[in-house]
Amino acid sequence: MSAYLIFVVHSAHDKALLQKYRDEAIPVVKSQGVKFFAGPVISAALENGPVDSSVVLEFPTVEDAQAWYKSPEYAPLKAMRQAAATSTTFIVESWPEGL
Repeated sequence: MSAYLIFVVHSAHDKALLQKYRDEAIPVVKSQGVKFFAGPVISAALENGPVDSSVVLEFPTVEDAQAWYKSPEYAPLKAMRQAAATSTTFIVESWPEGL
């Protein structure tokens, strides 16, 4: 079942560093065959806003999403994002087929 790694940036304390993170993360994501599913622009924050931005990445499985998040390729980027912004990151598994 597909899994979605979701990044929600609540607030950026260093917008320049967050932009650098985005610029450097995009090629890493693309090089590993990960699919950009949605984001980064928030169309509407309906609850508990405001939200600065959000990105949803699609992976074949939860294990693939976890492995990518913990990978040595993403580690320096993760540190950069964490230094630049207050964010929440989580994985959601897709619904079973036919539901």
